[in-house]
Amino acid sequence: FVVAIVRDYCIDEVAEHAIASALSLARGLPHWDRSVRAGSWRGKDGPRLRRIANLYFGVIGFGLIGRVVAAKGAGLFGGVGIYDPWAVVAESDRSLGYEFHTRLETLLDRADVLTIHVPLTAATSGLIGAAAMQRMKQGSIIVNVSRGGIVDEQALIAQVSSGHIGAAALDTFEHEPLGGESPLVGVPNILLSPHVAWLSEESAVA
Repeated sequence: FVVAIVRDYCIDEVAEHAIASALSLARGLPHWDRSVRAGSWRGKDGPRLRRIANLYFGVIGFGLIGRVVAAKGAGLFGGVGIYDPWAVVAESDRSLGYEFHTRLETLLDRADVLTIHVPLTAATSGLIGAAAMQRMKQGSIIVNVSRGGIVDEQALIAQVSSGHIGAAALDTFEHEPLGGESPLVGVPNILLSPHVAWLSEESAVA
């Protein structure tokens, strides 16, 4: 038998999961859900909320999924920035209004929301670590639906717990399945899903 990558599989699902995660965190939905269930109504400790159209949406990776994420994000966020030193960017891509960054640092400096769409390689392992997170704005959001190991989980826990990173969403992890003993479980501002960004009725059809 042959094992191969199906390049165009579940692109929309993963892109939609990333956008849904970003919007959910930007609007504080996990917090409000917990608050209502706990019997509180608009408690004073609510998350920082900003108008989506005023936020800068950063996308790392401009492959098949990253391109769809950027296109969907462009209709919602105030600006879209791309970083991908490996991508071939055509003039037709530049005409879409995205800002293409040649350095990761410049994207990190600007992004209110950062979403990651690259494979796990020697070059991307730990790409978003403590130093990268420290460059980001106070209260910014990180979404990873690509591969565990690209985001340093221990650094993320520290940065979210300190409040420097406002919230994060992870669908992939350094070690899977994620056990209940993982310290990620105890951080309420990190939204967790069990590597299901690819899943839909349509994608499950053989």
